[in-house]
Amino acid sequence: MKNKKFSYISTLLAVTLFILSISIGFINTDEKSEAKKVSVKIKIGNSSCTGNGICQVTKVPKDQFSEVSGLTQEFYAMSSWSWGESQEGWFKIETRSNLMSAETYTQYFSGTNFVLEDDFTIPKNTIGNKKDITILSGSYPIQREGEQILIGLLIP
Repeated sequence: MKNKKFSYISTLLAVTLFILSISIGFINTDEKSEAKKVSVKIKIGNSSCTGNGICQVTKVPKDQFSEVSGLTQEFYAMSSWSWGESQEGWFKIETRSNLMSAETYTQYFSGTNFVLEDDFTIPKNTIGNKKDITILSGSYPIQREGEQILIGLLIP
């Protein structure tokens, strides 16, 4: 009887310590590994740079963000990417309407979804990525938080 009671108490103690470790941050339960945010200029278009999607991503200095005059089918954004343990992940784009022309906003971001007609690959080391990032074609919800525009694109 004494061994069963000891076993029960030690199991209860271990579970309690585990939960406590998670809650105070000693154990990270977030499966994602995320790169730092990178400032980019994104050119809109499918694989032939016409239509909908992404046809080019270029790393740029953040101080270039104010230069939006004359940009058509391009916009500035902060990007980040992450993968879970399953190696499926997300390429995140954070932008604002003032970081693109009014035409670009109206045509590509005023609706509820951002459409990628074709898969798009960001080659290794283009924006600090250690491997190619392939974004799958599809229709992705546009989230808005105040003036901020957020899009999460699926990475297989």
